[in-house]
Amino acid sequence: MEYRIILPGGAWEEAGQQLADIYYTSAYYAMSTLVQGGEARCFHFVHRGMEAYYPFLQQAIPGTGLSDLQGAYGYNGVSCRKYDTDFQKAFHHQFSHYCEREGIVAEFTRFHPLSDNAAFSEGYLSVYRQRNTVGVDLSQGYEKVWNESYSTNNRNEIRRAAREGLCVEEAGSLAEYHAFAALYRQLMQERGAEDFFLWPDAYFSAAYALPPGERYLLLARSRDQVVGGALFLCHGNMAHYHLAARDTNFNMLPVANVLLDEGIRQATQRACLWMHLGGGLSASDQDPLLAFKRKFSRTLFSFSIGTRIHREADYQRLNADWERRNPEKAGRSGAYFLKYRLP
Repeated sequence: MEYRIILPGGAWEEAGQQLADIYYTSAYYAMSTLVQGGEARCFHFVHRGMEAYYPFLQQAIPGTGLSDLQGAYGYNGVSCRKYDTDFQKAFHHQFSHYCEREGIVAEFTRFHPLSDNAAFSEGYLSVYRQRNTVGVDLSQGYEKVWNESYSTNNRNEIRRAAREGLCVEEAGSLAEYHAFAALYRQLMQERGAEDFFLWPDAYFSAAYALPPGERYLLLARSRDQVVGGALFLCHGNMAHYHLAARDTNFNMLPVANVLLDEGIRQATQRACLWMHLGGGLSASDQDPLLAFKRKFSRTLFSFSIGTRIHREADYQRLNADWERRNPEKAGRSGAYFLKYRLP
């Protein structure tokens, strides 16, 4: 058995279908360092003819000589197409050895709902089911999706948008990506989102720099004014509804409906087999955002996170130090796993 660490570049991409999702590519991990920091790495493990890939961001903990790791924003975890319990055990043993050598304190993972890769880490990481997500099966073609997956109300809203002159077009310039970024940050501020989500223009520039086949930004216009947008990412046969924004002065218009409808249409044209919409803002099955996404499909997947503490004493000390420095925030930090990372 052996493992190696792959840095962004050609060797990472040579994994091909093993990493057939945008959230596992080195280009996406390079993008993510712009908002999450750290160094993008991929742990590649081979044993008895089987192999697994585990990309992550490894980030130093200032003033300690230690580090932690987590997946890029989106979905991650170990990608392994075929394994048995012996391979699973060997992988986690070797990864623990890597973490010990690197001084890794803790590990945080957002498992991929469609690959159900949480099973590979059960018994080694603490796995917590979070919520349902929605996926649209595109293999049946757009017309069948429209007629059989969309709710009647959703189809009516999309038709109403057309009657009211709401149109959607694909952005073609970097300036349009930056305009969408400004609209996205404005919406996040209006919703009181954490500063983490106020992503800089550099992130959207990196998205624009992706190959055209792996990203598309759709803008909704009403009387030549941009009233919303949605950024989609795709790779292999999987597309993702990545980010969306809207001008809240136009809440009476079904902006999100037409953007997502056109996003699904384009994903089918790009030969994607799935469009993953993500879930809601909470774990509730009555979450309004989840209810909206279910208007496009009734197919649900389960999203889970995983945590592992590699150096218990250091982990507890770091969190205790943070709580002493931030007594007014300690009670509100709840079960946030990497608490010492909070500002």
